[in-house]
Order: sequence, then structure tokens, then C-alpha cells
Amino acid sequence: MYKFQKTGINIAFGTDGAASSNHDLLLEARTGAMLQKVASMDSTSFDAPSVFKMLCRGAGDSGFKNPGEINEGDPADFLILDPSD
Repeated sequence: MYKFQKTGINIAFGTDGAASSNHDLLLEARTGAMLQKVASMDSTSFDAPSVFKMLCRGAGDSGFKNPGEINEGDPADFLILDPSD
């Protein structure tokens, strides 16, 4: 994944559904980012802003229009994160 990231290939996180994940995509993204830092031996790879982009980009790669934007009529989910958790 590190080599893909360095060459500019779009990377997105996603899930196949409830049967294939633990329902915590943020934990999966964090774990994936940490594993890539170790595999690449580059602590600057897969930083928080780039991982956040990968999480938001998944919808666009799946064919949704304007992922990561809030527009009238667009499909959307709303997420509130508590940084104290």
C-alpha cells in the first residue's frame, strides 16, 4: 500500500458488511495505518489527513456523486466523534 500511496494511486477503505468486519471502520483504518508505517519503515506514511481522505474517498470510488460533501438531495450519513473516547 505504501508504494501505491507514493505513486498517487487512489486508496480507499471499505467493508463488505456486518458479516466481514467488527463495525469499527475507524479502528480498522488506524490499524491499517500503523501496519503500513511499520511495513514501509516510514513514520510519515499514512498520516491522519491521508487516512481520512482514504475513508471519505471510498464512496467516490464506489460510484457515489460528490463523496465527502454535503449537498441537498445527496445520500448521506452523519457521524459525530467524541475525541475523549
